[in-house]
Amino acid sequence: MSRGTRLAHRSQLATDGFRSYLEAVEGPSGRGDKRYSEVRNAIEGISEKMLAQTLRELERDGLVLRTSFPVVPPHVVYSLTPLGNVCARHLSALLHWIETHVTDLKSARRKYDAASRARVA
Repeated sequence: MSRGTRLAHRSQLATDGFRSYLEAVEGPSGRGDKRYSEVRNAIEGISEKMLAQTLRELERDGLVLRTSFPVVPPHVVYSLTPLGNVCARHLSALLHWIETHVTDLKSARRKYDAASRARVA
């Protein structure tokens, strides 16, 4: 895998990963208030530790609201904040743009790489 392909793949994973967290909290219906287990089940292959860390970071960034109810067993729900909803809409638009222009982006990378090789030679 070329360096350019790895970078494109990494940026794709980063945006897809971030999107999957926001979608898992919001859900396909747009209804928030997801329990931890619902969020975990919505993100394939996520470890408990990574999910907990990421939800904490999203909460710290003001994108996710964590609500804990004082009952036994503990009941915690997650939902997107107004800022999280705005972020999710913008991220969705960005990902749509990337998907629409992926051929142009790959072409630009090929041209750049060819010009870089020509300068070195």
